[in-house]
Amino acid sequence: MSEQKWIPFDLDVNFFFGTIETFEKWNKLVRNYREKTNGTAEDITRARKNDRKEDRPAGFSFKGTGPTLAEWAKENGVDLRV
Repeated sequence: MSEQKWIPFDLDVNFFFGTIETFEKWNKLVRNYREKTNGTAEDITRARKNDRKEDRPAGFSFKGTGPTLAEWAKENGVDLRV
């Protein structure tokens, strides 16, 4: 079985701040978000990319102005479906 492609990214939203290093961490974040807010992964993937230094993972927040997390993931072949 092939391993799922994953690229770490930073996320700064009202319920989480930190780096999502693995799909498992993403999955846990989405599950916690669903339990606390009845929200969906789609809600989180609307976060937009922030301007960052090159030596940091891509960063996303609801205050960002760049592509959405969903757009970035698709462009980079990262599957965010939980």
